[in-house]
Amino acid sequence: MSVICGSYRLMPALLGCGQWKRQVNLACMTVSYHYMPRSPWWCKAALVDIAVESEYFTASYGIFLPGLGGWGGERGGTSVPADEETGESWSGRYATAPNQAALYRLTGDLHPIHIDPEVAQANSFERPILHGLCTLGIAARMIAEAAGAHPADLKELEARLSSPVLPGDIIEVTANTISSGLNFEARVGSTLVLKGGRATFC
Repeated sequence: MSVICGSYRLMPALLGCGQWKRQVNLACMTVSYHYMPRSPWWCKAALVDIAVESEYFTASYGIFLPGLGGWGGERGGTSVPADEETGESWSGRYATAPNQAALYRLTGDLHPIHIDPEVAQANSFERPILHGLCTLGIAARMIAEAAGAHPADLKELEARLSSPVLPGDIIEVTANTISSGLNFEARVGSTLVLKGGRATFC
């Protein structure tokens, strides 16, 4: 089973006392004919939506499973809510380290596709890929600078991982100020790796 790309949404809540409460909800729908850059598939795929909630944050993410599907449910939508841009824009670049995926494994994500060349090649990647949340974290820190905010002031973040990043790649992030925060996207060269990004800060 190969996971090609996904989307993430994070909404931190105010920290407080008490015990963590976690609730996980799963929803599955069939999505047909999605093309993923840097991969050979043009086929139907299932989209699994997962939500994790606690008193501290709400996080949700969707995972594409190429070649699977037919389980019923509604077709996935692709629309993104529109918001007015103020005209202010920002861009920045970040050079990932060749060992960045190996270091990110310290977070506990030990999937071999991020460290084992044979596993990466078996999934049609030339070499191990960077963790999607690492790419998103890099972008989040960069757009905090664009907003003139501290990264810890993040209130809401969402984006879609549209193509993998390879350790050593240079990520270019562009952002536009909107009435509710920022819209952003990220590229490696001409390849869009994050799209539909939106962030708000306290």
